Amino acid sequence: MVNLDNVDINDLESVRQAIDDADYARLLGMTITELKKGFARVECRIEARHQNLYQATHGGAIFSIADHACSAAGNSLGRNAVMIQSGITFFANPRLNETVIAEAEILHSGRRTAYMDILVRTESGKNIAKCQAVVYFI
Repeated sequence: MVNLDNVDINDLESVRQAIDDADYARLLGMTITELKKGFARVECRIEARHQNLYQATHGGAIFSIADHACSAAGNSLGRNAVMIQSGITFFANPRLNETVIAEAEILHSGRRTAYMDILVRTESGKNIAKCQAVVYFI
Protein backbone atom coordinates (compact mmCIF):
# COMPACT_ATOMS: atom_id res chain seq x y z
CA MET A 1 0.00 0.00 0.00
CA VAL A 2 1.25 3.47 -0.91
CA ASN A 3 1.69 5.99 1.91
CA LEU A 4 0.94 9.39 0.37
CA ASP A 5 2.45 11.15 3.39
CA ASN A 6 5.88 10.25 1.98
CA VAL A 7 5.21 11.55 -1.55
CA ASP A 8 6.60 14.91 -2.59
CA ILE A 9 3.95 16.00 -5.11
CA ASN A 10 6.46 18.43 -6.65
CA ASP A 11 8.98 15.66 -7.39
CA LEU A 12 7.93 13.81 -10.56
CA GLU A 13 10.04 10.74 -9.73
CA SER A 14 8.36 10.49 -6.32
CA VAL A 15 4.93 10.82 -7.97
CA ARG A 16 5.80 8.18 -10.61
CA GLN A 17 7.02 5.73 -8.02
CA ALA A 18 3.99 6.20 -5.75
CA ILE A 19 1.52 5.66 -8.62
CA ASP A 20 3.41 2.62 -9.98
CA ASP A 21 3.71 1.12 -6.47
CA ALA A 22 -0.07 1.01 -5.97
CA ASP A 23 -1.26 -2.57 -5.49
CA TYR A 24 -3.71 -2.37 -8.42
CA ALA A 25 -1.02 -1.07 -10.80
CA ARG A 26 1.28 -3.92 -9.81
CA LEU A 27 -1.57 -6.45 -10.12
CA LEU A 28 -2.16 -5.46 -13.76
CA GLY A 29 1.53 -4.89 -14.58
CA MET A 30 1.18 -1.21 -15.54
CA THR A 31 4.32 0.96 -15.60
CA ILE A 32 4.80 4.68 -16.17
CA THR A 33 7.55 4.94 -18.78
CA GLU A 34 7.51 8.72 -19.20
CA LEU A 35 6.29 11.50 -16.93
CA LYS A 36 6.64 15.22 -17.37
CA LYS A 37 4.48 18.17 -16.44
CA GLY A 38 1.06 17.62 -18.03
CA PHE A 39 1.97 14.36 -19.81
CA ALA A 40 2.30 10.68 -18.95
CA ARG A 41 3.00 7.48 -20.89
CA VAL A 42 2.05 4.10 -19.41
CA GLU A 43 2.86 0.66 -20.80
CA CYS A 44 1.33 -2.73 -20.05
CA ARG A 45 1.93 -6.09 -21.71
CA ILE A 46 -1.37 -7.90 -22.32
CA GLU A 47 -1.42 -11.28 -20.60
CA ALA A 48 -4.04 -13.97 -20.01
CA ARG A 49 -5.03 -12.27 -16.73
CA HIS A 50 -6.25 -9.26 -18.78
CA GLN A 51 -8.63 -11.34 -20.92
CA ASN A 52 -12.39 -11.85 -20.68
CA LEU A 53 -14.47 -14.96 -21.36
CA TYR A 54 -14.02 -14.45 -25.13
CA GLN A 55 -10.20 -14.49 -24.80
CA ALA A 56 -10.18 -10.83 -25.77
CA THR A 57 -8.63 -8.09 -23.66
CA HIS A 58 -11.18 -6.98 -21.08
CA GLY A 59 -12.41 -3.41 -21.59
CA GLY A 60 -11.83 -2.77 -17.89
CA ALA A 61 -8.15 -3.61 -18.32
CA ILE A 62 -7.85 -1.16 -21.21
CA PHE A 63 -9.64 1.52 -19.19
CA SER A 64 -7.37 0.83 -16.21
CA ILE A 65 -4.30 1.51 -18.36
CA ALA A 66 -5.85 4.81 -19.51
CA ASP A 67 -6.77 5.65 -15.91
CA HIS A 68 -3.21 4.96 -14.75
CA ALA A 69 -1.92 7.45 -17.34
CA CYS A 70 -4.59 9.94 -16.26
CA SER A 71 -3.52 9.64 -12.63
CA ALA A 72 0.11 10.22 -13.52
CA ALA A 73 -0.57 13.22 -15.80
CA GLY A 74 -3.04 14.75 -13.34
CA ASN A 75 -0.62 14.51 -10.44
CA SER A 76 2.32 15.77 -12.52
CA LEU A 77 1.32 19.39 -12.02
CA GLY A 78 2.45 19.54 -8.40
CA ARG A 79 -1.12 19.25 -7.11
CA ASN A 80 -3.00 16.22 -5.77
CA ALA A 81 -5.54 15.18 -8.40
CA VAL A 82 -8.35 12.62 -8.58
CA MET A 83 -10.47 11.71 -11.61
CA ILE A 84 -14.06 12.93 -11.35
CA GLN A 85 -15.32 12.23 -14.88
CA SER A 86 -14.28 10.15 -17.87
CA GLY A 87 -15.53 8.57 -21.05
CA ILE A 88 -13.91 6.01 -23.32
CA THR A 89 -14.50 4.79 -26.86
CA PHE A 90 -13.00 1.45 -27.93
CA PHE A 91 -11.77 0.97 -31.50
CA ALA A 92 -9.96 -2.37 -31.45
CA ASN A 93 -8.77 -5.08 -29.10
CA PRO A 94 -5.08 -5.73 -28.44
CA ARG A 95 -3.80 -9.27 -28.81
CA LEU A 96 -2.29 -11.46 -26.15
CA ASN A 97 1.38 -10.54 -25.51
CA GLU A 98 1.08 -7.13 -27.22
CA THR A 99 2.27 -4.09 -25.31
CA VAL A 100 -0.37 -1.42 -24.90
CA ILE A 101 0.64 2.22 -24.47
CA ALA A 102 -1.56 4.95 -22.99
CA GLU A 103 -0.52 8.56 -23.42
CA ALA A 104 -2.33 11.20 -21.37
CA GLU A 105 -1.97 14.88 -22.17
CA ILE A 106 -3.52 17.71 -20.20
CA LEU A 107 -5.17 20.13 -22.60
CA HIS A 108 -6.50 22.61 -20.03
CA SER A 109 -5.73 23.18 -16.37
CA GLY A 110 -7.75 25.57 -14.22
CA ARG A 111 -7.98 26.46 -10.54
CA ARG A 112 -9.84 23.30 -9.46
CA THR A 113 -9.93 20.97 -12.47
CA ALA A 114 -7.97 19.85 -15.50
CA TYR A 115 -9.13 18.22 -18.74
CA MET A 116 -7.09 15.64 -20.63
CA ASP A 117 -7.15 13.31 -23.60
CA ILE A 118 -5.76 9.80 -23.32
CA LEU A 119 -4.93 7.75 -26.43
CA VAL A 120 -4.45 4.00 -25.98
CA ARG A 121 -2.59 2.17 -28.74
CA THR A 122 -0.40 -0.85 -29.36
CA GLU A 123 3.36 -0.46 -29.64
CA SER A 124 2.97 -0.95 -33.41
CA GLY A 125 0.71 2.14 -33.50
CA LYS A 126 -2.75 0.57 -33.79
CA ASN A 127 -5.32 2.75 -32.01
CA ILE A 128 -7.16 0.79 -29.31
CA ALA A 129 -9.20 3.45 -27.47
CA LYS A 130 -9.61 7.16 -26.85
CA CYS A 131 -10.49 8.48 -23.41
CA GLN A 132 -11.32 11.94 -22.12
CA ALA A 133 -11.04 12.72 -18.42
CA VAL A 134 -11.46 15.50 -15.91
CA VAL A 135 -9.44 15.55 -12.70
CA TYR A 136 -10.21 17.56 -9.58
CA PHE A 137 -7.42 19.09 -7.53
CA ILE A 138 -7.87 18.27 -3.86
